[in-house]
Amino acid sequence: MKKILLYSIPLIALVLLGCIDESIANCGNTLDYSERIKCVSNVAVSLNDSTQCNYLEEGKSDCLANYQVQTEQFDCTSISDPYGRDYCLSKKSIAQESMDDCNQVIDEVYKEYCLNALSEPTEVEKEAH
Repeated sequence: MKKILLYSIPLIALVLLGCIDESIANCGNTLDYSERIKCVSNVAVSLNDSTQCNYLEEGKSDCLANYQVQTEQFDCTSISDPYGRDYCLSKKSIAQESMDDCNQVIDEVYKEYCLNALSEPTEVEKEAH
């Protein structure tokens, strides 16, 4: 219960002051770390405003990575956290079918995911066989 209050009281005050959107305050009611990040990044996408991620005390980079991927802006260089950057780069690489971006991925799991996705035949190639 204390955690809910720690997250929601400051957010509610910011809503009342008009500093943030009410949707962000609702994300403070989510205790699970990943759900809170997902909630805030979804609000950021709906408002088309990546600065909404700045209201997270933890997980700003994850939120920004989600925002970049969901909006397909893929400005991965703006993400300071290497893990979030690699997530963004791997998604960008797959979306744009770019091996160059995949080769920039450092994290082994994301790199393998990226390389495997790019090596799979596309639907058009499957139909041709």
